[in-house]
Amino acid sequence: MSTDSNNLIYKQAFLHEPNYFAFRIGDHSSPIETHWKIAGNELIKDRFSLSKHSMSIGVISDYGQISIRLECYRSEPNLPVLTEWDRVIECSIQAHHPEMSLTSSVGDEFGRIDVQPGRYRIRVYYGGQNTDHGDGTADDHYLIQIWPSEDTSVQIIKS
Repeated sequence: MSTDSNNLIYKQAFLHEPNYFAFRIGDHSSPIETHWKIAGNELIKDRFSLSKHSMSIGVISDYGQISIRLECYRSEPNLPVLTEWDRVIECSIQAHHPEMSLTSSVGDEFGRIDVQPGRYRIRVYYGGQNTDHGDGTADDHYLIQIWPSEDTSVQIIKS
C-alpha cells in the first residue's frame, strides 16, 4: 500500500435518492435488468450482491437522499479508522469498457467514472446504518473506494 495522498486519482461526492433500497456500481455497458435478477435475497440478507460486472449496495433509505463518496486509487488505499463505519466489505468486478457508472435500482444513472478495462477491487463503507427514521428515510452514508486488482475474493472487513 502506498500513501493515499499520492495514490488518489479521483474523488467525487454524490447525493442520491435511492429506489427500492439499493444502488449499483459497475461496468457502464452491463445490463441492469440482468443484475437485479441475480441480486434478490443476497441484497437483502448481506446488504450487497455481485455479478461479474457490477455490484449492488443495499441502503437503509428509500425516500431520502443519501451521501455517497467515491474515491479511485492507483493501488489499494490504506484502511482508515473504522469506528465511524458500521460495515465494510470488499469485492471485485470486471470492467470491459472504459467507464463505470453509478445507477439507481431502476437504471437511472447518477454518476460515471473513467477506468481502464480490467479487474477492480471495490471497498464499500456503510455508515449511519442504525438511523432509520421509520418513514423510508435515514442518515445512512457510504464511501466507495476503487482500485485495480486481480484479487477476486469477497471480504467482510467489519460487520
